[in-house]
Amino acid sequence: DAPCLYSQVSRQECTTDSCVPIPVSINAPSSACSGDQLEVVVNGLANQNYAMNFENNGWFEDSSFNFIASISKNYQLLLQDSSQLECPVQEYLIPLAVDKFGDVNLQADKSEYCEGQSAEFSVNDSSENTVFNYNGIDVQNGAMTSYTRTAVGLNDSIRAVATLGACTDTSEYLYPSVNPSPNAAFTFERTGPNYEFTPEESSNSSYSWDFGDGQSSTDPNPTIDFSASQGMQRIVTLTVVDAKGCSADSSIVVEVPDLSNLYELAALGLKLYPNPIQNTLTIESDYSAGTIVIYDIHAQEVAELEIIAGAQSVDLSHLASGQYILNIDLDGERKRILITKD
Repeated sequence: DAPCLYSQVSRQECTTDSCVPIPVSINAPSSACSGDQLEVVVNGLANQNYAMNFENNGWFEDSSFNFIASISKNYQLLLQDSSQLECPVQEYLIPLAVDKFGDVNLQADKSEYCEGQSAEFSVNDSSENTVFNYNGIDVQNGAMTSYTRTAVGLNDSIRAVATLGACTDTSEYLYPSVNPSPNAAFTFERTGPNYEFTPEESSNSSYSWDFGDGQSSTDPNPTIDFSASQGMQRIVTLTVVDAKGCSADSSIVVEVPDLSNLYELAALGLKLYPNPIQNTLTIESDYSAGTIVIYDIHAQEVAELEIIAGAQSVDLSHLASGQYILNIDLDGERKRILITKD
């Protein structure tokens, strides 16, 4: 009589005298990503009395089971024929290559930026391929694990899709903290050859002026003498830095009138005033004939005036505020002056 023993699952089975392995086949993945849940299916166990043990985690009777991939190795599966308990346990090795690739960690090289500043974003160095998506557009796809944005803007966003072997993961959106550029706009007023410059924003940390003629200043509200620049064009540039260290600049082209021409005109018998004007230009002339052609700073003609003897008032209220060039012809005597309309 065959002996009766207890199987690995505590069930009494009566064994035979011969040891014949249960013919099975195993379906299992050969590669996975760390943390993936994998299924193993053992075929050929129908109508068999058996118990299985995977990685010494206890015996069970299911023909399929799941486990979490952790490392690359040969995973051990033991199969016990419960009808032949005196026979050796069948051992099967399941080879599995596991790519260790955790969550994609997308990082910026700084905690905050100034608008327009360069920024670098990077992911885990273990990534084999990374797609960087900036403001909804794929901007870089390849082996590089970092992406440089030449100029970050307000409300920008970035995320990355990284791949390692069979593993792919998408990062959370990263919204870089970007401080807006400071206001560097400014205005100026002229009194004779002297120009007073005033920035629109008075709370910046520093002001740096370049007046285009070798003069400079760090005074927030400088007054500059442009006597040496009469009849010339000067580009005035203001660079400001705010409390967060962000900088910006702006420039204005200043047409400096040649006031000496006004004196020359007066000596010839022609007076033009005031300068700057509000709405009306007064002309006092000893000439009975002549013309004045007015051009804007873009060299577009905006008005033509006939010169008559005596005093006349010309309405220029239709002209926008700014600087204008007057080409004057007095019986063949030509002069050019610059006026400002407030």
